[in-house]
Amino acid sequence: MAIKVFFYSAKPSSINKKIVDLVVKQTISLAVGKNLSSELSVVLLPDSSVKVLNKKYRHIDKPTDVLSFPGKSEKMPNFDNFLGEIVIARGVCQKQAKIHKHSFKKEFIILLIHGLLHLLGYDHKKNKEAIIMESLEAKILKKVYEVV
Repeated sequence: MAIKVFFYSAKPSSINKKIVDLVVKQTISLAVGKNLSSELSVVLLPDSSVKVLNKKYRHIDKPTDVLSFPGKSEKMPNFDNFLGEIVIARGVCQKQAKIHKHSFKKEFIILLIHGLLHLLGYDHKKNKEAIIMESLEAKILKKVYEVV
């Protein structure tokens, strides 16, 4: 069984579930090498909502581009099948797209890949980890754009 993805956008968007499914499938294929029998939630929210979450969980009182919340934890031990939730800030995504001179869709895809890699165990706190994660992100993005 493949991963089941739930997608929610607080406002209408150029991003749809088909795009989210494709990005998730490609990311898991290249990062894990096999299908996952799991569930994933992807949410596109206003910056104000992401700011609240960022303050509550990371103690940073401003919005961030993407947050990843692992599904299984000591507080939620019965969520074996839930990989987690990825929350993307719409306004931050739009600003970063403008800064990097590409589309909102491309920036959303970049953030989705990044958030999903965190849920799959990748990190970028140390330089060596960052190099591995960034290289994989670039490889996945290239593969996604071959299909999109």
